[in-house]
Amino acid sequence: MKVVFWVLILANLGLLLWATGHYESRDSMPVRRPPIQYEHMALVPGLPEQNPVNPEARVICYELGPFMRSVDVDLAGQRLARMGLVYNREQRHEQVVEGYRVLMGRFATEDQAQLARRGLVKKGFHGHYVIRPGRHFSIALGFFRQLTKAEHFVNELKIKKIDARIKVRTQTKERRDWLQIQIPQKNDQLANNLQGMDWGHAETRLVTRPCG
Repeated sequence: MKVVFWVLILANLGLLLWATGHYESRDSMPVRRPPIQYEHMALVPGLPEQNPVNPEARVICYELGPFMRSVDVDLAGQRLARMGLVYNREQRHEQVVEGYRVLMGRFATEDQAQLARRGLVKKGFHGHYVIRPGRHFSIALGFFRQLTKAEHFVNELKIKKIDARIKVRTQTKERRDWLQIQIPQKNDQLANNLQGMDWGHAETRLVTRPCG
């Protein structure tokens, strides 16, 4: 009987410990870890900082021209090379306005244009002739170097019931040379010096342009 008594005592004691949380299983036992050795630790360097753009490395783009003669552009290139400047040579063909022609009518045939001319003679207009600027024939009434004078003449014709129009006459100039230059922004005084130099022609000038 004593044995049974002590068995019941031990069983009740086990249940009590389990209920109060004092019973620890193998999984709930704390895991022992080795101590941290701080003397062997080192800081890991971060990503290197990106260097900002150096303002002194920035450049401004210019073009020097136009040059009317090959000898002038060759001399200009030599002067730029002596200054330590690198340049590119570019050739262009430019359109220039030669004047303003006052025209009358768009006739399908030359005979129709000549008939209209005889009508102008009867009204007292002279000095005109028939031309064919495109698919149609027209009567050239006058030619002016300035647009304002051409417009004034057209207004006078309207008063006399003559309908006329203005056609711009252009001319392709001979090849012109330009020099493309890049100058560091910190050397802005160098650009001022270039602008003040004589490059062989009054139209030759240094102007800024978009880079790229």
